[in-house]
Amino acid sequence: MTEASLRQIRRLSRWLQLGTTLAMLILPLVVTLGLAMALADPYSLSQHFPGLPDGTILTRATATVALMIGASMLIPALFALSQMRRLFSLYLAGEVLSPACAAHIRRIGLSFVTLAGMGVLLPTLQILVLTATNPAGQRALSIAISSDSIGFLLAGGLLTVIGHSMVEAARAAEENAGFV
Repeated sequence: MTEASLRQIRRLSRWLQLGTTLAMLILPLVVTLGLAMALADPYSLSQHFPGLPDGTILTRATATVALMIGASMLIPALFALSQMRRLFSLYLAGEVLSPACAAHIRRIGLSFVTLAGMGVLLPTLQILVLTATNPAGQRALSIAISSDSIGFLLAGGLLTVIGHSMVEAARAAEENAGFV
């Protein structure tokens, strides 16, 4: 790797590490603010869940449970951001092709795949919770796959494969370095 390439990687990594750090700080605050606003007016949830049957009674309790289910997506999102931050730290240190870098990339990919699955499963659970107190025949089950979920699945799969491939590339680079 040339010195110019390494400088560019370090420069980009510095900015990306700062961005991921800020995202890790801001994302929980945004989620908390959104939860507080939705709990202040449980009926505002009907805007986010257009499949709710007319007449659904949204209580603070059902809204809280539904919102906490949705907020659980914060866990894999923060994990992915922490792995990105660690990866950028390695790049800043000049470590570009290593098993540690590969492991972080693979974990980011798996986090994205997890987010994709949660993006399909959690809204379904939220609708079930929000309509659980409705009379029989007015409860809802809604399963949807969004373009976001497909994007996270594809990006996650790609990163997971790249991470696995990088393990082999790092191993080959170490072998080649031993011959020189």
